[in-house]
Amino acid sequence: MINYNRLGYEIKRDLANFSEKISNGLKRPQSKFLLQMIYGILAGNKLHLSEIARSLNENITLKKTIDRLSRNLSAFKEKETVMKNYISEVKKQINEENAVIIIDNSDITKPCSPKMEAISDVHDGSTGEIRKEYFTVETAVLSQNEKMPLPVYEKVFSAAEKGFISATHENLQCLKSLSAHFAKNCVRTLDRGFDANDYYRYFLKNDEKFVIRSKKNRNVIYNGKTQNIMDVAGNYKGNYRMDFKDKHGKKIECKISYIPVQLCEFPNKTLVLVAVYGFGAQPMLLLTNLDLSEKKKLCMIATKVYLMRWRIEECSKRIFDVPKFIFYGLGYAIERVLARTHSGIKGFLLKKEQSQQLTLAECFAELGFK
Repeated sequence: MINYNRLGYEIKRDLANFSEKISNGLKRPQSKFLLQMIYGILAGNKLHLSEIARSLNENITLKKTIDRLSRNLSAFKEKETVMKNYISEVKKQINEENAVIIIDNSDITKPCSPKMEAISDVHDGSTGEIRKEYFTVETAVLSQNEKMPLPVYEKVFSAAEKGFISATHENLQCLKSLSAHFAKNCVRTLDRGFDANDYYRYFLKNDEKFVIRSKKNRNVIYNGKTQNIMDVAGNYKGNYRMDFKDKHGKKIECKISYIPVQLCEFPNKTLVLVAVYGFGAQPMLLLTNLDLSEKKKLCMIATKVYLMRWRIEECSKRIFDVPKFIFYGLGYAIERVLARTHSGIKGFLLKKEQSQQLTLAECFAELGFK
């Protein structure tokens, strides 16, 4: 039988310890507010202040709790400090020399909320409909052992908001943030939406490692001639045979080719086109600046790195039919456990009093012993 009180206590203790680490440098009221928000979001499983306030279960009216959280949220200016502390904790879980960083764009559709602040109209090319939505750029770094995605950057933006420049600008801001926190050798892996000269220019200028899935209409320089990338890949049917698993865990037999190419805009920079046959009727085309003398190993690493993207894609949407998808299950379990405790987080907000008892060392010091 599950002891929910004990389990709830352990979860709250871990949350309090985590909050204390990322609150380093904050004043006590700010630290308390941060812990309350983290707990409220997990316990209520929602981002509405009313639900966060309700989860705190305080001995005052709900309105007073909501008003206090609202004031503290408006006054909170320590995001950079918290993020710096958080990144420091993340780095303890990764190999900083060659970690895999997954970068992804997504969207948040709000068909029933057309009046939300700065929501934009977006044309859906597949249906011809106009959708109300926001865009996101999100990034996770994979932990060293379990290869679990640890979020390190996320921003929601809209073409309708004041000061908006472009989606490319928002993505480049994300890349700059990663450059400030992570080494150049950490491999950035990106989908076809990032197959654009702005991103290649950024990575090549900063000498950062990347694996980008190419679009089928890209032209490259091969053997001194400009050709379509699909035509170049068509000259190769697979130098190496490797087995991988798709996002559902199914074994896929792949044939992979190693092809040196240059981009038309950067003819002096040789990249490797990794053509992967086996995931569909057409090859998956990966462009990378990974530098390894062993071609087969480079092909294997580039392919594995890109396939790891599926881990963050799982985090960005709820997939009920993936048996090993644990994040939503874990979040739901935490919510259920905390809902049974009925005591909120106030027991962990009390200031720790310094013990009035002398330690053994202090006793000896008082007696003149050293």
